[in-house]
Amino acid sequence: MMPYISQDMPVMSVVIPCYNACATIRRCLDALEKQTLPRSCYEIIVADSSTDGTTDIIEKQYPNVRLLHSDTRLYYGMARNFGLDAVRAETILFIDSDCVAEPQCLEQHLAEHRAHPEAVAVMGGIVNGNPRAFWGWAIFLIEFARFLPTGTTRAVHDIITANTSFKADVFEQYGRFHTSSYSGEDKRFLSVLYGANAPRLFAPSATVAHVNRDSANLVLRHLHWLGQGVAHVRLENGEVNQIGRWLLLLSPLLAPLRMARILLRSVKASPALFWRLAVLWPCILSGFIAMGMGEARYTWDSLRTSWLNRAQSSSL
Repeated sequence: MMPYISQDMPVMSVVIPCYNACATIRRCLDALEKQTLPRSCYEIIVADSSTDGTTDIIEKQYPNVRLLHSDTRLYYGMARNFGLDAVRAETILFIDSDCVAEPQCLEQHLAEHRAHPEAVAVMGGIVNGNPRAFWGWAIFLIEFARFLPTGTTRAVHDIITANTSFKADVFEQYGRFHTSSYSGEDKRFLSVLYGANAPRLFAPSATVAHVNRDSANLVLRHLHWLGQGVAHVRLENGEVNQIGRWLLLLSPLLAPLRMARILLRSVKASPALFWRLAVLWPCILSGFIAMGMGEARYTWDSLRTSWLNRAQSSSL
């Protein structure tokens, strides 16, 4: 690995958006404190709006972490922007509070940026952080199967911000994250990078373990909410026309096709997953149905609001 020399400023800022992460924040921060990259070379910033005691844990147990606390609930985009206001490095790594970075994660991110200076973003690989949880495997594959750490560093179209580093000037050139209360605000920001054809890489060696929800109730509720976020992004970005809105109402019917795609993608990435997938498919199918219902619900609410607004306008 290339040596990194600490100067007056860190070479990397790690930003963690955090809300009620009492169950996972210790594992997240402990892993970040034990990186192969010298500790003096990076800063850890937690953008927090917790009410469950997470703030006290950070304050009392992690004195080397820069804690930014807001009494107002910060959703994902808001929290990431809050953290951006405090960064000092030219490379910014976003890691979620339920992710546990492997020891070389930060060093690998920096190495990829130095090896590929044209890249505006580098996403690392994601593995399952609670592999003994039945439903945890189901939601992990639904959300992250395409980001399993296989292969070599390569250009990609789609990335997410659970484990992604950016050059700081990206946010000066392309703006910041959207700040809705729905999931998917990172996709709205990343769609700007896609549109500008800004180079993005997937680096499987810069790996984190994602700690997943592990009960049917929590998994299905979360996927339903994620589905609403998917529809929100598509409608807000103007990705679908009026006919497309009606098709979004049929999203639950696409669950079998989505499941088949995930199964094929997962087995291709890791053939060892075959038997696990053979058992998990009912959970994965249920998850995609829940996500599709979230998409349909948000779309229906959007169409109904549009009709009501037009009816009010015509009556004036």
